[in-house]
Amino acid sequence: MTEPYVAPVTKTDDQWRAELSPMEFKVLRLAGTELPFTGEYTDTEDEGVGPLARLGELRPGDRIEVRTARGQVWQADLKAQGITDLGTMEAGKSWGASAPGLEVFFNDEPMTLSRWPNEGYVTIPEVFGERPQDIRGTKGFMDGIFRYEGDRPTRWVDEKDIMLHGYWFWDWADQRLKVKSIDTEQRRITLEPEPQHSYGFRKGMYYYAYNLLPELDRAGEWYLDRDSGILYFWPPSDLGQGQAMVSLVPTLIRVTGASDVSFRGLTLEGTRGTAFSASGVNRVFLAQSVIRNTGAWGAGMSGKESGMLGCDLYNLADGGISVDGGERRSLTPGGMVVDNCHFYRFGRWNPICKPAVTMNGVGNRMSHCLVNDAPHMAVMWGGNDHIFEFNEMHSVVRGANDAGIMYAGYNPAMRGHVIRYNYFHDILGYGRDASGKWVSPHFAWGVYLDDNAGGVDVIGNIVVRAPRAGLRPWLRPMPALHAWPGETGAHAGSPLGYAAPAGCQRSLRTAAALGYPI
Repeated sequence: MTEPYVAPVTKTDDQWRAELSPMEFKVLRLAGTELPFTGEYTDTEDEGVGPLARLGELRPGDRIEVRTARGQVWQADLKAQGITDLGTMEAGKSWGASAPGLEVFFNDEPMTLSRWPNEGYVTIPEVFGERPQDIRGTKGFMDGIFRYEGDRPTRWVDEKDIMLHGYWFWDWADQRLKVKSIDTEQRRITLEPEPQHSYGFRKGMYYYAYNLLPELDRAGEWYLDRDSGILYFWPPSDLGQGQAMVSLVPTLIRVTGASDVSFRGLTLEGTRGTAFSASGVNRVFLAQSVIRNTGAWGAGMSGKESGMLGCDLYNLADGGISVDGGERRSLTPGGMVVDNCHFYRFGRWNPICKPAVTMNGVGNRMSHCLVNDAPHMAVMWGGNDHIFEFNEMHSVVRGANDAGIMYAGYNPAMRGHVIRYNYFHDILGYGRDASGKWVSPHFAWGVYLDDNAGGVDVIGNIVVRAPRAGLRPWLRPMPALHAWPGETGAHAGSPLGYAAPAGCQRSLRTAAALGYPI
């Protein structure tokens, strides 16, 4: 593609000195960085800021399992190294909203906060409470009290900040919540009353427990004792041949109100929040860079004629990039762009509704991107007049169902979008069939237009292996809707998902009252 024009900025040294700190002026204006293989830290052999020592001899009764952990777990005293902000373990304020805080990375990969079970989830056999919940015949309770099976939680009764990550009522709404108490006699877990899951809790849903030192039982796991500041870590390979890192800073680059700036060739990693933030900018680009191992989004950008070009983003706690530009009242386009980028392994901490790209505003574009390997959707959009073209997206919706590779909904004014010439394949979906057996592929679509979504041109796309259909329309007949022919095959559905059922007539009447042709 044609490189964006960036106008030169001309200022005198005195003007730059007035705007920059002495160190910033030396580095940015005088190229005052050290030459390769020079400086005080070249060939240094000291222990650095985070030495690790092998854990002392373990004894029966220790909080770590002796049989599996002896000789494997290492420890670091973070407070002794001057790291005092250890973060907190907090429940998500709502579903899909939580922050991991301090994390551990080894050889550029995120490690696992000690958990049980090591893989998958535990099913809830029974729920209790005084506040019943009934959502269209699906029943449960709002109280956050449930029975567990087996005796595993007896190991946790003396632990602090026990956390559960669960899908408590629907397969598409997760939330991280904190345990208040464990009754080992009745085998009951009671969650803290606030925050609670807004949909409630029901039998048959599922969770796993984490932030538990007694469950540090395999390579790649870690635990932080925030009272003592001791980090426990079981490295997945030789610690002496690898690199361990903990996340400290919230954001690495923050740009506000700037114009005509390009950032190139960077690696941004190890943040507790979003790595790159640019708000209210004009002709600002992040290009040919890597963003990985973040504690929130990879990037967030708002403004006009700005964007991300040729970047790789992966191992993100939330989504890839959130884009907003343009003015909806006048339908003035923003001209924001995400082009030629690769997004994968995102949504690793908050898996639901944290896509590779979220696009809002008016007149923005996503093109020539590759998106793969994620627990939920690849793209979510709102606003008007966006273009999504020449992208490949696959192997998503790996950990949920009732979802699509692209998603929009709940606002009939979100119109004028074009989805064209994309290749969508292997939209997996994961859930339980009518017999209760966990299956994949399951109950997922290509383009998913939810309640009141319309005014979209879906043209010239190829969709392969979608469990239900290539397109799920909500309003029907759909204004300005063009769909591809359906694929025929073992996991292909019809070209269009299904007609609006009788229960949708209220939405249809609402859209008609707002002046939208249906």
